[in-house]
Amino acid sequence: MTNRTIQSLILLSLVYTTTAMFLRLAGGNAHEGRVEVSQDGVTWGTVCNDGWSDYNAHVVCREIGYKWGAAKRARYLYGIGKGPIFLDDVKCNGQESNLASCPHAKWGVNNCVHTEDAAVTCHNDIVRLENGGPNHGIVYVLDDNKTWGVQCGDGFDRNAAVVVCRELGYQHGRDMSIGTYGKVDDVHTKYIQGDILCSGSELSIRQCTSSNTCNQFPYNYGAVVCSNMPILGGNDVRLLGGQNSGLVMTNTAGIWGSVCGSTWDDEDAGVVCRQLGYAGGVPYAFPSNSSMGPYVLGSVNCLGTERRLSDCNRQEKGCVYNDKNIKVAGVLCHQRKAPVLRLIEDRPRVGRLEIEMDGQKGGICDTEWDVIDARVACQQLGYADGDNIRGLEAPYNTTFMSNVQCAKGERSIFECKNDGWSNNRNSASCSGPNNFAGVECYEHAFLASTQSSAMGTTGNVLVFHNKRWYHVCDQDFGPYDAEMVCKELGFPVGVPLISEPIRVDNKFKIFFLQMNCPANGTSLRNCQFNETASCRSRTAPFYPAAYASVLCLQGNANPDIRVHPPTTFPSSLVIQMYGMNGTVCARGWDYKDARVYCRQYGYRMGFTIPTSTVQGANLNNPVVWMSDIGCTGWESDFRMCIRNSVLDKTKTTGACAGGMASVYCI
Repeated sequence: MTNRTIQSLILLSLVYTTTAMFLRLAGGNAHEGRVEVSQDGVTWGTVCNDGWSDYNAHVVCREIGYKWGAAKRARYLYGIGKGPIFLDDVKCNGQESNLASCPHAKWGVNNCVHTEDAAVTCHNDIVRLENGGPNHGIVYVLDDNKTWGVQCGDGFDRNAAVVVCRELGYQHGRDMSIGTYGKVDDVHTKYIQGDILCSGSELSIRQCTSSNTCNQFPYNYGAVVCSNMPILGGNDVRLLGGQNSGLVMTNTAGIWGSVCGSTWDDEDAGVVCRQLGYAGGVPYAFPSNSSMGPYVLGSVNCLGTERRLSDCNRQEKGCVYNDKNIKVAGVLCHQRKAPVLRLIEDRPRVGRLEIEMDGQKGGICDTEWDVIDARVACQQLGYADGDNIRGLEAPYNTTFMSNVQCAKGERSIFECKNDGWSNNRNSASCSGPNNFAGVECYEHAFLASTQSSAMGTTGNVLVFHNKRWYHVCDQDFGPYDAEMVCKELGFPVGVPLISEPIRVDNKFKIFFLQMNCPANGTSLRNCQFNETASCRSRTAPFYPAAYASVLCLQGNANPDIRVHPPTTFPSSLVIQMYGMNGTVCARGWDYKDARVYCRQYGYRMGFTIPTSTVQGANLNNPVVWMSDIGCTGWESDFRMCIRNSVLDKTKTTGACAGGMASVYCI
């Protein structure tokens, strides 16, 4: 069957009702609700929203005494109907005098359920307000085709708001922040009248100049608050949530709503809390909910010295929205001492988080505690990054915060969404002594593939730069760089080590940092960093990439060199220094070195073996201590060949390009 045949059958199935049809709106009021129809005025049924359009709504509303109508879905606005579904596939052209005159499927024939019931809102003006109240909301405008569109936010200002409100019968109007009423969820909604420019004297919003283009996204719409009195706002504030914490609510033209939190900071929170009679406050976050009202204030920029929120500089258009993190302004007010986050350490940079405010101490419940939350907490404590720890014990059962959900970018843990101050909704999971959140925090440097002892630690260098971790390239990594890395980790001595080259598949790209620290630097902040994807080792044959490696030591560390005997043949060398096992690079390794090593352990002779035939030293994260041993062949102790200490910062390090030194003794 062809598409044309199917379309013809559909058209033939549409009929016109020749008998009287009664019509009413249910679940709403006189001008809005679920559309219900009847043939006898006794048995009522609903209309399916298949193909339901503004043209259908115009006809319905004109039939009950209004000029215009807007198509709606009944399910979430007016509830679903009961009983039969009488009409389906209604296809009005907008000019009919009543709904019965519109083509539709046969009476009582449908393929719908009541969740698809049709609804309308009726109007006498070509503008209407949605998502707010009778005098405030998102502006919708009827276009030339007699269909409704969202007024684009591009260019929509105070003059445009005055025109809209005058058209609706009010004397005064104010434009609201972009995104004031949340996002427009209907993906089929069209945006009209972009780049609108009104003088304020127009009688209709359609008389303002505009373009056919709009920067269309779910928050970019015109919104207004209308009044017959001059519109003032921000003089009164209150908190929605708790006694000393909650969402900041303020009043504009009698409308209580929230304040945009995209730029909310300590100064803004302090002003609000002092206005409410507290000593001060900090920004605090709560989950967004439907009871918070519209955003009646955009971004606020207080200096911190103002007595009231209304004294602060305000930008009605300054709110920034993100679908994953819609911020509203909140505060946590204190009487004597601001809340302080501390790390109660079990070992350096690892432990339980504790909060103290107004002399009381408490913890954070570990429900939903994850690595993003830990990262925010560690950065608040002055570290670069962190991992989450759960199930820690505390000497108290008090939890100030629970269900913490950071979304990245918060400046403190108090700005992350949570269940509210001392409001444990998950009380059962937060009541025990072992339900506290903790962290392992990292400095701006980190060593991977580490091996440690009481005297120091070794590993490949990573640095936290521009909000992410980078491996440091071996190229140009020198003594000053190693010293700054180790100082960041709490060690007074740092030495660059021989690194192992990385053989990377060309399909993958690894980004490195090249670092350059000055001789008189005191921290990594004094170093220069450059991102690169073309890292090469410092020595021939210049492998495509090599991680910089470092040895960090306590100031009084003694090498205490120990050479381990061979356990199998062929064998890689195992040398212990500073309490850590390592090996020797094959660069410069020859038969004289092998002879001394083998004779020391009772063998007559020794031979060098190609690295490819050796399985390795079987070490965990081996350190490459040295290369170019330089034995004469007659030393009685292999340690006599090691003339240059690893602490000699003038020696050449670089990548170990030839593999590890190996030997066969006979």
